[in-house]
Amino acid sequence: MRWIKRGLDARRIEVNASGSLIHIVAEGMLLVSPRIFEACVRERAGEHGGEGAGPAQRTDAAKRLQREVLNAGWHLVDDRGRSVLAYQVARKGQVFSRIWGVVILNPERFVQPLPAVNPLLVRTGERSGAL
Repeated sequence: MRWIKRGLDARRIEVNASGSLIHIVAEGMLLVSPRIFEACVRERAGEHGGEGAGPAQRTDAAKRLQREVLNAGWHLVDDRGRSVLAYQVARKGQVFSRIWGVVILNPERFVQPLPAVNPLLVRTGERSGAL
């Protein structure tokens, strides 16, 4: 969460835009999975001189990082016990795309000020397509 806060404060991480790693939704802060975890691993590896890690190692590290976030218990779990939830981009009743992610509940614990809710994202009941 510190990495996210630093990225938001420095405006390295964009919120609520097409292709963003983070969206604010009615339920909380949607971390687009697996992309946000992969980005964090890439950036942290670069800070520590580990840019030479191969794709398999980075994918494994991203999965471990997502698991750590889920184990912290800060996220929304749906009625079927799923932690990675689907959202759709909808305008005027039309669905344009879908994204999946982990929704952090009460994100103001970590991010101040909290950006506005993205009115284009609506939660769906689809199965997870992420890590």
